[in-house]
Amino acid sequence: MTWLSLSLIAALLFALNSILGRYLAVKSDNPRAFALVYNSFAGLFALGFLLFDNTNFNLPPTQILWLTLLSILAYGIFNRFEFYARKHVEASTYPILTKFIPIITVVLAIIFLHESLTIRKVVAALLIVLGNVLAVYKGKGIDLKSGMKYATIIIVALGVA
Repeated sequence: MTWLSLSLIAALLFALNSILGRYLAVKSDNPRAFALVYNSFAGLFALGFLLFDNTNFNLPPTQILWLTLLSILAYGIFNRFEFYARKHVEASTYPILTKFIPIITVVLAIIFLHESLTIRKVVAALLIVLGNVLAVYKGKGIDLKSGMKYATIIIVALGVA
């Protein structure tokens, strides 16, 4: 398969995930219970990759353990609030808001991993912010109802993870 066909398949699956996630979250009486079931399947799928992955890590085992625990905590927070965000944020707005995640990741990488801050990274971050503001702006301002609160929580959690 070429990179183009793989990219198209990934785009279609992400679109399906967004639409199906929104539909199921809205229809669900208890988003937390639904999130548990939904993410349990994802966790089992990911565990299969971990068990059969033969990657050699260049980090000490204790550092891998701490990073794994931090990731589990961050993903747990994300999973806790994901379906509330999907339920209260429009399906067309949710994937746009998640584009803030790389900004959180870049800022944390600069602070904690001492990565360089370049003009390209700053311009890219500004374009992401501007694009998101334009996409969610509704004439009189940005609606900061409960859905946006949940979206903010999951954006920060995934940025950390």
